[in-house]
Amino acid sequence: MLFLVFEIDGDRFALAAGTIVQVLPFVRISTLPGAPEGIAGAVIYDGAAVPVVDLTRVLAGRPSEARFDTRMILVNYNDRRGDKRRLALLAERATTTIRRSPEEFVDSGISHDATKYLGPVATDNDGIIQLVDIPALLPQPVADALFSEPAGTPWASNLSSNS
Repeated sequence: MLFLVFEIDGDRFALAAGTIVQVLPFVRISTLPGAPEGIAGAVIYDGAAVPVVDLTRVLAGRPSEARFDTRMILVNYNDRRGDKRRLALLAERATTTIRRSPEEFVDSGISHDATKYLGPVATDNDGIIQLVDIPALLPQPVADALFSEPAGTPWASNLSSNS
């Protein structure tokens, strides 16, 4: 299985490639005043507004730097109604892929309600790689705020016309 690896402050994380729609270079993000913590703003993709989660802010408590290797990762996200939505993830140093079997990622032995999105870990010669669980990334109140409108409305980031 293929994984996209990104690095924040020396720690490595991975996203399953099967959940990724497209990897884009860093683009200008429109801010959303009053947005929940971790939401950097929104971008327009394929004619629809797509909310952006800053993974560096979520994982390290600081905003992502506008670096040459900072990427906007478009993923599929299922909302509470089961509608597929687009979600953009901002990640630094997101330029590497690895092939691993899912079984190589094992429970870290550490869990916390506030970080349910941090999944199992794998190791290699460079250390630990922690899997990020996209469905668990947004707390339900944040997901509800971002995707309160049914799929098909202008803000809803409808995938049906893009799938």
